[in-house]
Amino acid sequence: MLLATLLATNKCVGGQMLVKIYLFGGRFFVRNEVIMKVESGKFYFIKDEFFDVFKGYKLMDNKENGNKRPCYFCFNDPENERIIWFVPISSKVDKYKTIYENKKRTRKKVYNFVFGKVLGKEKAFLIQNIFPTTEDYIESKYQNKLQDVEITESLKKEIIETSINVIKLAKKGIHIPFYNIIEMKNVLLRNRKIERIMQLNKNIDNISLKGTSYFEFRTEQELNEYDKKIINYYDEILELLIDIAKEEKIQDIKVIDNMFENYENTASQILEDYIEELQFYSQFNMDATKREIVALNKIKDNFKFDFEQEMTNLVDLADCYFRIGNEEKARDLMLEFIKKNPDEDEPYQCMQNWYMYDSPNLDKLAEVIDLAEKNGHVLITDFGYDRLVKYYEMIGDTENQQKYQEFYDKWKKNIKN
Repeated sequence: MLLATLLATNKCVGGQMLVKIYLFGGRFFVRNEVIMKVESGKFYFIKDEFFDVFKGYKLMDNKENGNKRPCYFCFNDPENERIIWFVPISSKVDKYKTIYENKKRTRKKVYNFVFGKVLGKEKAFLIQNIFPTTEDYIESKYQNKLQDVEITESLKKEIIETSINVIKLAKKGIHIPFYNIIEMKNVLLRNRKIERIMQLNKNIDNISLKGTSYFEFRTEQELNEYDKKIINYYDEILELLIDIAKEEKIQDIKVIDNMFENYENTASQILEDYIEELQFYSQFNMDATKREIVALNKIKDNFKFDFEQEMTNLVDLADCYFRIGNEEKARDLMLEFIKKNPDEDEPYQCMQNWYMYDSPNLDKLAEVIDLAEKNGHVLITDFGYDRLVKYYEMIGDTENQQKYQEFYDKWKKNIKN
């Protein structure tokens, strides 16, 4: 009964009404949200919130004659279905015709205005004040006596063609509107991507509450449907962030983080969570390790982090290659980094783990310690020193036994100091 009453008293013209009913404290709370579906060539009203987003762009006021809200002629962007172009209309025809005639004296083509009749009265379509928006900001359709307001097909064609010429000029840096409409379009697309990212992140949190697989350490096993969904959601987030970086021509993750200032999580935090999730799954599933390699390479190629995070990501990437059996690639990454940064311990320590525990090899372990000695780097841990001393003692190689004993003694002395 409640739902039927709600539907009977809440009509939505030209859109889809979403009814949400919440139960809280024993009472029902009803919230209805409208997603407006736009028909190209029709007239619509826009929400005030849109103008809050673009405060600094000097758009026309969302009021006509200081009191009522104006309607706008709308058409879909030919390149991106999510973008809708709004053309303001005005009853001040004489004013704009005078401006139009003045411009015609000095220009071959004037794209600022189109004139035509709406409901039998002549109106000025202000192409010079065109702007992009999305369905999120559309309030309702303009109707007359419950019928859509229509104009002739020839007038629609003239308005849309003139507007598209203005958009094309804006792409070339020639701005007929008093603001950058291409920048506005990019902001809208970016904001939709950010909203999608935050929704996906919320989905991940909700899945985590349901529970993921139970894993036995270092035992290969399949991921369940929840685990797979988490990884897929993170994959989509990464692609959206890459799109934002490319469209904005930005790689610095700090600059991208600033775009998330009104949200709980930043881009860098989400990417860090993603890699940590993959690292966890990689302990039990080889496919997860391969996906971690893909993700880390994409992050490396598209974003710039601070030095510490860049190093951590590179070491993680090399470790993934080692775990899937591509030792040559893993060593190349580590040695290239050490060559540029000989005194950073993390790469040495990772290789010590490889050759002591993951894939024991005393000869290669000796190479890591020799490299640290050559670079004058004091390792944080004593991984390998005592083992090499005992190994060379066991096989009767007194020269190498003495060599690594001296290295070990020097290491202990340096650590004490």
